[in-house]
Amino acid sequence: MQFTHEDIAPMAVGAAVLGAGGGGDSYLTEGMLTETIRANGPIEILPVDAIEANAPVLPLALVGAPYVGNEMLIGELMLETVLAHSAEGQGAPAAVVTIEMAGLNALIPLIAAGQFGLPIVDADFTGRGVPSLEMTSFRLDGSYPEHQVLADPLGRTVQLTGSQDFSVETLLRPLVTVMGSLTAYTMYPLSGHDLRGRSLDGTLTRCLKVGRVFQSLHGHTADEVDTMLGAIDGIRVATGTVAERLSQSELSASQVSITLEDDDYPERLTRIDMKDEFHLVTRDGELLATVPDLIVVVDSDTWIPLTVEQVGLGQRVTVIALPAHSRWRSDRGVQLTGPGAFGYSTGYVPFERGEVQA
Repeated sequence: MQFTHEDIAPMAVGAAVLGAGGGGDSYLTEGMLTETIRANGPIEILPVDAIEANAPVLPLALVGAPYVGNEMLIGELMLETVLAHSAEGQGAPAAVVTIEMAGLNALIPLIAAGQFGLPIVDADFTGRGVPSLEMTSFRLDGSYPEHQVLADPLGRTVQLTGSQDFSVETLLRPLVTVMGSLTAYTMYPLSGHDLRGRSLDGTLTRCLKVGRVFQSLHGHTADEVDTMLGAIDGIRVATGTVAERLSQSELSASQVSITLEDDDYPERLTRIDMKDEFHLVTRDGELLATVPDLIVVVDSDTWIPLTVEQVGLGQRVTVIALPAHSRWRSDRGVQLTGPGAFGYSTGYVPFERGEVQA
């Protein structure tokens, strides 16, 4: 299977959906990917089991504030720098693998694969947008690769070795700020053998499928939309107009919430709590959906996914829930990425069990 120019738009939409309100604006990154494929041709997509067990792979992500990428171009040097560190530590990689299949981080590894002439693996380690380096399947398995590397746009690097007993997030996040608030990130050693059982397989092709479904929603009736969302196990949770947005100054230090007034039943108020992503949906105090499942807010007229910053007063939006990967729905997964991990007192509620009526 190959990733071609025709896949860029659905990939970007799918990445925005999987970002669940986070992950940044992919406009510039889409342009970079377009130029990469134009210059180097299609990118081969390989399933995990096609990677030889002893073959090194290059995991890749950006770490920092995604919107810095709108002001500071993501150059080839930072990608080449992490490639060089990985190759020096474990040998030339046989493929690139995405760390976080959401937002900018779903597209950057494709750019790197195209530039380096490498295939990309149909897998990642999150399956959705996450705000922390701790929220990966490596943490589910209780171990990270021995070496982790940050590289800034000037090619300067920081390497962390032997971090198993420390919080990766606590150690690296302050360095990212010092390095300009946006860095390339990799870890090694990582081989085809390591991917088996550790990675979340099939997430790149799922991102494409999700993107194609969301691209096709515009212009359809509610019943037709429900059927189309069913193809990706999604449901509509609510549709309404944003009546209130409470930001950090009105609430606690890092909390933001919006309240929707239902289009058909104004007395039914739906609330969305969010920080870096959308975290909880409640209606009249009853939980409808929570992390780690994906809560997606789209503009009701265009069906374009919105980030937490883009949802504004008076805007008509539709709220959609999609299931997280089954590993995040396990007891350990909920512990790491459920409501409690973000400071909420509520437990995880699978949206299929809620009384959801949009």
